[in-house]
Amino acid sequence: MGALVRLTRTEPALRAVWLQSYDEAEPAFARALADRAGLPPGDLRPALQAAMLNAALRAAVEHHAWHLEGGAADADASERELARVMREALRVAAGRLA
Repeated sequence: MGALVRLTRTEPALRAVWLQSYDEAEPAFARALADRAGLPPGDLRPALQAAMLNAALRAAVEHHAWHLEGGAADADASERELARVMREALRVAAGRLA
């Protein structure tokens, strides 16, 4: 997976598909957040939260893939590091920058 994500930096067509997949996921995130908060589907707040969540997840995955040392030598360690990076990205997106 890391190698594929790394290719999104240099292959414009692959980058377009990568970004399109995130674009298509965002409305689903917004609906789920609106449902959870008891808000109407068109409310701006869950749409903004979904955009932040989506960007945080994409940035975390890309950061992880682009910073792998020599690929994924240890799959378990790589998965743990990805989970750590994703938690950090979500923490920052939630507004707790400290």
